[in-house]
Amino acid sequence: MKRGLRSFLAFTVLLFFVLLSACRSEDVADDILPGDDDNDNDLPEVQPTTVYFYNSLDWKTVNVYAWDSAGEIFGEWPGAAASQEGTSNWWSAEVPRDVDINEFEIIFNNGLGAQTDDIKIENRNDVYLTVIGTLFSSKESAEASLVSEFTDTRIYFYNSEDWQDIHAYIFGSAGELFGVWPGEEAVQEGTSDWWFVDVPVDTATVSITIIFNGLDVQTDDIVINNRESVYITAVSEVFTSKALAEDFMSSYVPTTTVWFYNSEGWSTVYGFIASDTELLGAFPGTLATQDGDTDWWSVEVLVDPTDDPFTITFNDGDQETSLASQINTSESVYVTMAENQVFTNRAAAEAWYLAESTTEVFFYNSGDWSTVNAYVWDEDDNQVLGGWPGTAATQIDDTAWWVIEIPLNLDNDAINIIFNGDGKQTADITLSNSTDVYITVYNGVFDSKTAAEDSVSTIEGVTEVFFYNSGGWENVYAYTFEDGGNLLGDWPGTAATQIDDTEWYKIELPVNLDEVSVKIIFNNNDGSQTGDLTLSNSTDVYITVYSEVFDSKTAAEDSVALIESETTVYFYNSGEWENVYAYVFGDGGEVFGSWPGEVALEVVDKDNWFYVVVPLNVNVIEFEIIFTNNDGEQAENALINDEDLVYVTIDAVYSSISIAEAWTNVDPENTTEVYFYNSGEWDAIYAYTFGERGDVLDGWPGTLATQVDDTDWWVIEVPVDLALDTFTIIFNNNDGMQTVNLPIDDEDLVYATLTGLFASKEAAEASLVSTFIWFYNNQDLENLHAYVFGDAGELLGGWPGTSAQQDDDPNWYYVEVGVDPDVTPFTIIFNWTGGQTDNIEIDDSVLVHLTINNEKFDSKEAAEDSLID
Repeated sequence: MKRGLRSFLAFTVLLFFVLLSACRSEDVADDILPGDDDNDNDLPEVQPTTVYFYNSLDWKTVNVYAWDSAGEIFGEWPGAAASQEGTSNWWSAEVPRDVDINEFEIIFNNGLGAQTDDIKIENRNDVYLTVIGTLFSSKESAEASLVSEFTDTRIYFYNSEDWQDIHAYIFGSAGELFGVWPGEEAVQEGTSDWWFVDVPVDTATVSITIIFNGLDVQTDDIVINNRESVYITAVSEVFTSKALAEDFMSSYVPTTTVWFYNSEGWSTVYGFIASDTELLGAFPGTLATQDGDTDWWSVEVLVDPTDDPFTITFNDGDQETSLASQINTSESVYVTMAENQVFTNRAAAEAWYLAESTTEVFFYNSGDWSTVNAYVWDEDDNQVLGGWPGTAATQIDDTAWWVIEIPLNLDNDAINIIFNGDGKQTADITLSNSTDVYITVYNGVFDSKTAAEDSVSTIEGVTEVFFYNSGGWENVYAYTFEDGGNLLGDWPGTAATQIDDTEWYKIELPVNLDEVSVKIIFNNNDGSQTGDLTLSNSTDVYITVYSEVFDSKTAAEDSVALIESETTVYFYNSGEWENVYAYVFGDGGEVFGSWPGEVALEVVDKDNWFYVVVPLNVNVIEFEIIFTNNDGEQAENALINDEDLVYVTIDAVYSSISIAEAWTNVDPENTTEVYFYNSGEWDAIYAYTFGERGDVLDGWPGTLATQVDDTDWWVIEVPVDLALDTFTIIFNNNDGMQTVNLPIDDEDLVYATLTGLFASKEAAEASLVSTFIWFYNNQDLENLHAYVFGDAGELLGGWPGTSAQQDDDPNWYYVEVGVDPDVTPFTIIFNWTGGQTDNIEIDDSVLVHLTINNEKFDSKEAAEDSLID
């Protein structure tokens, strides 16, 4: 990562992180942190920026993900939960960045695939965002941009090919509107071949892309950006009416293009299918069409070979003919003179007619290596010239050119090659034709000796590269590889030279970096090193121990100053060690020196808690820490890569003192396992707890549970001993669905369903009896759904619920609800385009046949009779 910060900007960013760190100290409730002394510095007040989002698509959850040059502001994707303004569609997030000082980018999302575009926030006025990624200066103008007389769009699919299990997958700027593939199940229109889905956007305002799909079949990606062209066929054609679509399919004939490589140079080419002369006519068949001035000719065959395979030959109209090729696919059909050789591209087909079997490869030894070897392997990793270092090349006369003969035709078979000698080598170079075979020590590949020599004369020169040794390495080496070759010898390379008595070192590279790239690693030959760095110009040559590259010493030093700002890490001394030390290591080296590191300090008013201030900014660079008593006992290595996860115990890292203590102070044998039966087939299961010991499984939605084998049972381990404490648990899917509050106060009652607790898995499963609810749709109501709610939550998802299924009797529709109403009553609302029933209470497993008049009956006949005048 290259950063060109100037001194003033670096100071401003550093100041901002100091202020942000101070603000974050309030996030840990009741935790007394060190360094609380008042500060009277006269610093400018940093004003956070509030960004608003108009949730016009009614996402059930709204998250905010934001970032700037310093990294992620609200953590990893999907970020933090946004705040809803009352019950309106407006949500907001307060971003701890002063946009007048520090611009940032933001994405609102629902955590399930739907999101806005990346939006840059550049001022405090334009902060009102819509789902299609447009910024406005007021809520009114944002809402006005989405006003339409339509609220959704019905899109039709003509199932003339009798596809099974038809779904619609939709994506676009508003995300995956019907979830992940294959999407929403389409609804058949009566008993016709027309199916449809209702898309919850106005496609005249918001463009979408739709794919109708069935079992192993699908349409192309089809863009819908109006409300007229919404009638789609199985061959991906789009029309403005059903009649036009049906007329098109009634005369549609599939066509397959077969291409022939005329390697013999025939003046005319014909395609012929002997088994069915109706396809291309009697011999010689149909005259093929030449593709420009190439040797490729084609014929159109009016059949789909996937269903009806055929065998084709090509001829010159007289005596010459190709061998036969059987065609059983309609995708990328390329044939040659050979029998049954069918290819998917021209290059593969042409390779069959290249006669040479060996290729000479040349190496320009401008580095004056005393020996030159060639190590070669093919695409299947076979060693073509033996194991490393390969086979010795041959010098051509007394020149700098050397040659190696490869026993392959490179126009047919690509290879990888490394030239090497005297402890140096080129990078891995891929050769894929017999022309570009002239290679230099700088990994250049050319089509002639002259071009290679001219390139080397331009590349060769001297470039100074500088290294900022802020880590205090005793020795500094530079090693180069790949792009520029092994220019500084075998590992660890060549020793760099210290500049005066400063922390700066330099190395001279014998190349012009404006002409060739070089990969380089600085190291101390004692376990510490930078990452792999690419240098591609003579300006960006100032490198730090943190593997960053800059265009000046000042920019490099400023970056290190930012990185080496502070992160406080806490340790729970549950073993009551007499002394606590912290050893820190990573890309930044041994921050506190060698083992055991630095003495940790006690946290005021928090028994057994200690802390150290690490001079590294975890938002910029991660590190590892080991706490020890330097007397034979130590905690496990803790990776610190998140500013929230800094509370370390003997064996783990947590997000707060309370959670760390909860897990540490419970006997591992006395934790409580609670099981949940996922009868609703939720995609993810979270567990959230509360009680006297607080939230011991992180904030809502809690901690991910673990699936038990491949069953519907999931389990969560809670750090509470029921002999000492009780707690309440809520299982949820973090998408609007959850159980009731489940009080855990009995070690036997730990098997949960959506509605209660049981003493065994068998009892829990037996309590869940599915119920079918029927609706008499004698008025041909469209887009019929059922929404179900009650003490067990939204049993069929958020409004409008689940699409009702048509029975064999075309007027009757039904949904399956996964509870027994005799045990767990619920409320149902059948709804359709333009209307809905009242709330209908279902508390009887017999009275489940409903009508549009909100009445319940014990049979279809009784329901139908009630509507007869």
